[in-house]
Amino acid sequence: MMSSVSSIEPVYLVTFLVTIVVCLSIFKFIGPWILRRMTNKYDTLSLTKRVEVNETMMALAHSLVVGLASWYVYLTMDDIKPTLTRYNSPPVLFIDSIFFGFSVSDLILLLIYRAFGLPFVAHHIMAAFNGYVVLAYRSMPYYCLTGMMMELSGPCVNSS
Repeated sequence: MMSSVSSIEPVYLVTFLVTIVVCLSIFKFIGPWILRRMTNKYDTLSLTKRVEVNETMMALAHSLVVGLASWYVYLTMDDIKPTLTRYNSPPVLFIDSIFFGFSVSDLILLLIYRAFGLPFVAHHIMAAFNGYVVLAYRSMPYYCLTGMMMELSGPCVNSS
């Protein structure tokens, strides 16, 4: 019997790992680079505020990719139904592997910088677990997809 980790196809594992690298690069390098070109006030921010702003940039990039891709799949594929419990949908699994990678990278940052509270950490633990379950068990693709569609609203509720 295969374990649930070995049941995750290599393409989704690679996507998950690449997403972590991309997200952390956005947080550490790309976001600050863009923000320094937008305003000279970025460098005057406290470390806590820079962490918050960099995380917001990373979340914005993630929300746009995952949210728009999810809406595209929802509007163009009619085989993903709410009645399906287990179903192998490569587009949903690909989007989920990006979501899972973002959730883990954000969790890493939350644990390193301790800039956000326990509810935020708990949220990301649950999100990462959800991403893993969808990849490992091919569970609930319709509900995974609709959840990913809601990621598009993330920047609206996460900005302060």
